[in-house]
Amino acid sequence: MPRPCGLSQWQECVSTHLPQLSAPQRQVLALWRFGVVLAQRCGLTTVAVLSAALFQQRDQTLIQRLRDWYRNACHKTGAAQGCTRRAVDVTACCAPVLRCALQLLPADCRTLALDMDAATLGQRCTIRTLRVVSRSSAIPTAWNIIPATAKGAWRPRWKGLFAHLHAVTPADGTVIVLADRGVSAPWLFRTSVAMARHPFLRINRQGPYRSAGATDYQPLTQVVRKGGPAWIGRVAWFTTRERQLDCTVLARRDAA
Repeated sequence: MPRPCGLSQWQECVSTHLPQLSAPQRQVLALWRFGVVLAQRCGLTTVAVLSAALFQQRDQTLIQRLRDWYRNACHKTGAAQGCTRRAVDVTACCAPVLRCALQLLPADCRTLALDMDAATLGQRCTIRTLRVVSRSSAIPTAWNIIPATAKGAWRPRWKGLFAHLHAVTPADGTVIVLADRGVSAPWLFRTSVAMARHPFLRINRQGPYRSAGATDYQPLTQVVRKGGPAWIGRVAWFTTRERQLDCTVLARRDAA
């Protein structure tokens, strides 16, 4: 089987950063990444067909090999016939992936931005991801995937993702947690602060706030005028005691 130039570098990179994977797992992961870079696509069929042409193999052979990499052990080829198969432990990869992503940050960078993202793929699944934001890119470092219709609280799943990365998160810099309004919640704010992180959460414009030293709540829509200057201030957010937060609000309202 021919070995295209560049594949060995990917194998060395995977072996260096993910040594906990077995040798076959490292080989297929390197093949995956090599194919994705060449194809500029991440779809299984596209990557497999391109790789098959390079390695002079059948398309179905590569499709099966790549698909088996992310399958559960019981669903891999040969498992039904009693062959021993090993599934990839994704949680064990989270910290090494974050450690690798940190090496991509500028040497003088003392701030790490972690972005929380929740996406639903139709009625199939929901994906929760923690990503490192760097140079206009977001690098997934920890994630979990569950059926879209699965019941259960989101909070334990998000806390589990943070726990996977806690030991690798820099202790001598500033860590910012970014979340859209669909994810942000009082528990997330409190959890971030407790872990020495700085929550930067997008919120809805509806809702009351009380400025520091004031006694009455005001609607957030009145904090800035359209086209006027931005505003920043310490406030009490939410009126109910169990949800109330003492935090800083940054507000801006463009003319458009």
